[in-house]
Amino acid sequence: MTLDPSPQLANAVAQSLRHLQTPAVDIVTAETVCREQKRARTMIESTDVLDTSGRPLTTEAEAGLAVLRAGSATMEFGGGHIAPAWFAPAMNTALAPLNEKMERVEQRLGGVEQRLGGVEQKLGVVAAAAANRKLEFQNRNLLGSPGLDRPWLPLNKERRHFGLAPPGTQGNNNETPQAVLEVFAGPAPEPGEDVVPPPEIFPTDRSVSLTQVQIGYISRWYNNDFGVRVGDNAEARTKKFHDFLCGQ
Repeated sequence: MTLDPSPQLANAVAQSLRHLQTPAVDIVTAETVCREQKRARTMIESTDVLDTSGRPLTTEAEAGLAVLRAGSATMEFGGGHIAPAWFAPAMNTALAPLNEKMERVEQRLGGVEQRLGGVEQKLGVVAAAAANRKLEFQNRNLLGSPGLDRPWLPLNKERRHFGLAPPGTQGNNNETPQAVLEVFAGPAPEPGEDVVPPPEIFPTDRSVSLTQVQIGYISRWYNNDFGVRVGDNAEARTKKFHDFLCGQ
């Protein structure tokens, strides 16, 4: 049986430490296993001992390699099934600094992901707004040409979340169509280009007059009250909705 031939694993202790100049071995015996385990324990303990210059006699990286070397010898000698009782705790001790560094890296990556998520949201809003300028222009042409048999062009969503229906457009939940209830029961889509309300919320047929409650559904979906205020009558609310579609 041979020890792992990796130079880092087989020779780290012999080459790195002046006070432990034991040559690496190729043949693994019971004596080898005992010697490697003692060496690993000694090196772990010496990470807390400082030399005359104030540096540890053994670095945590060197101790970790010694633990790996001892574990390799033990597993090799035992046919890959034997590990001493101290091996798992020693591995945890040796690898603790690396685990802590990895946790810090993961935390930083989490922060980066959050910032990237914020950037994506902003890009979605920008893309929606840019596309809406063209749609608003086309809707203005439609509004000025009542004879055109063409549907309204719904705008892209520029605001996150769903909102509340403006004054005068709130409906009775008991009378709200099930399809509309299902839309608002789910998550609001993120702003972006081609993110438009479903037909259950925004019927685009201009030949059918929208009710005030339907305008309320559309307002909630866009999270935009269209500038409707208390005291506005139905005609004023409808005009403000048309102004929204036309970018006015």
